[in-house]
Amino acid sequence: AFGFYDGIIYKELSWFKPQTVATLETSYTQDVPSTIRFWDVSTGDVKLAFRGWDNVQGVDNGGFALELDDAQISTDRTILKVSLRFDTPGLSTAGAWNLTMTDSQGRLYPLTDITPQTMDAGVTRVYQTIPLQAGEHIILDMVSFPQQGRMPIMLDFSENPAKFTFDPGVLKIGESIPLDEEMQANAYLLHLVGAQKTTANELLFEFDTEGYINGAMLSSPTASGSSMHPASNTKFTAALSFSEMPNKPIEIEVTRIYYDALGSPLEFQTAKSMFTDLPAVTPVPSPTAQPEPKFTSQEPLFLEAQALSEKFDNAVVQGPGWVHVVSEIVTENMQQGQNYPPPYYQEEQWFEIDSKGWVTRNLITHRGRDGTILQQSVSVGTHSMNLTTGEAMEFPTYQLSLNWILSDLDYALSHGQNVSREETICEDASPCLLITMKDGSIARHTWINLESGQQVKLQTSQQMFDGTENIQFTQTFLPVERVDVPPQEVLDMFARVLFPAP
Repeated sequence: AFGFYDGIIYKELSWFKPQTVATLETSYTQDVPSTIRFWDVSTGDVKLAFRGWDNVQGVDNGGFALELDDAQISTDRTILKVSLRFDTPGLSTAGAWNLTMTDSQGRLYPLTDITPQTMDAGVTRVYQTIPLQAGEHIILDMVSFPQQGRMPIMLDFSENPAKFTFDPGVLKIGESIPLDEEMQANAYLLHLVGAQKTTANELLFEFDTEGYINGAMLSSPTASGSSMHPASNTKFTAALSFSEMPNKPIEIEVTRIYYDALGSPLEFQTAKSMFTDLPAVTPVPSPTAQPEPKFTSQEPLFLEAQALSEKFDNAVVQGPGWVHVVSEIVTENMQQGQNYPPPYYQEEQWFEIDSKGWVTRNLITHRGRDGTILQQSVSVGTHSMNLTTGEAMEFPTYQLSLNWILSDLDYALSHGQNVSREETICEDASPCLLITMKDGSIARHTWINLESGQQVKLQTSQQMFDGTENIQFTQTFLPVERVDVPPQEVLDMFARVLFPAP
């Protein structure tokens, strides 16, 4: 019998001559790395032992798992190499994916993507973060923004597609018919429930989601193109277009399906074998501070807007302290397939400024209409991290200004764009100055409170061929709040992120 404590199992044994056996030792009761031991059979003594990593592959959820290929920890940084492992040929992610990294205390590690261009970043990534401590319990988790908690997956089975036959001649333009046809698509069941001839050159097919399928891609030898539309409620649709609509039955193939899988969390314990001397790297200089904008226009309208902006900034940016800015953003002209930004979200920002108005810390939170957090990011000094996707970056320091239009207004006046001024009333009944800048069919409107100088509303619109105005984007700012100390939950967000030392 082998072993030093209860709970050890030996998954592999290999016998050598003379009188030596090698064992792969793991445990189901102890949180210890796997170990390969070489035993002297005649004495029972261990001659050599190699301790490795434990739990290097994540949970398989929906046909794929996250795997830790390599981890190298030095005194100044940690390099991680991770890959996706798929259990089915033709399976792949159907969109960008990111990685978050936390420890057992819930602290977040900023991950900088340093994947070489020669590597397929859709399958394998290399990240850099701060040094890890021996014995630290690390959790890596895949995220797909904005589909938090879900990973879009595509299964391509074009070499062995599912097939069905349909006669376009049974429909007139605009007509639809119910269908009830089931087909096997690489072991997945597809249920076709309807068809419609939307135009003289397009057929639209409707399928049941079966509770998990989001979409499918169709093809036909006579078709000139194909498209699909996201699932809505319990149905999704896929379309075929034709240069000339067939007037007899055609064979249609289903070549791909799309579905959502759960993430693939991976946990590991930092082992001594992960520590090494990494090659020295040339320190990257900190980004230089952003220069103050230089304006050239001396037009009365520009000088008026500049004076109002400076009045508001002087009243608000009086450091040191915190400035709280909240705005509501409405996107009224969503593009097909657009999933972010949503039609409505609220942006909340907390700025910590020093005595000269330089931003030292910043927290940005996007919330949906129901108050749920869509994404968050924090910055400290020149370090910034998106808490939702785990990505980190460096950026220049800057002085806080709540002016959003002076650079655009200066450019518009200096380049002959159509700029107009109108005195009107703000939504809170205060007197307002409305400035409109037109560049072709695109117009940008800004409302400035004449009493406070705050720019309270920004809007972009497009003039259509019939003369109507199509509103595309509206951002409305709430009154700005200035406080000495923000709520504790704001400070806690900064404490969660393990940024490198300055």
